Amino acid sequence: PGAAAGIGPWGAGGAPTPLRNSLVGNDRDFIWGFLLGFFLGFVMLFYVALPTTPHKQKLGLLTGMCVGHALRMKSNDAFVDDSFDG
Repeated sequence: PGAAAGIGPWGAGGAPTPLRNSLVGNDRDFIWGFLLGFFLGFVMLFYVALPTTPHKQKLGLLTGMCVGHALRMKSNDAFVDDSFDG
């Protein structure tokens, strides 16, 4: 074993440690991120840049923003008149 065996968020053998778990997050972080990204949209993009935000919450925020944007675009297509019968 080298000197770097226990350095960083991984323990010996790559076992998860509490620090690694806090960096990754859990499913609750993803759900919260998705809801915040869906309802608050672009404002939450600044929250993604924070280094203390868990990875799963960042994924949830980005997924929620994308789904919200796609649904808004889809609902706006219903009001676009593409007929050229003019």
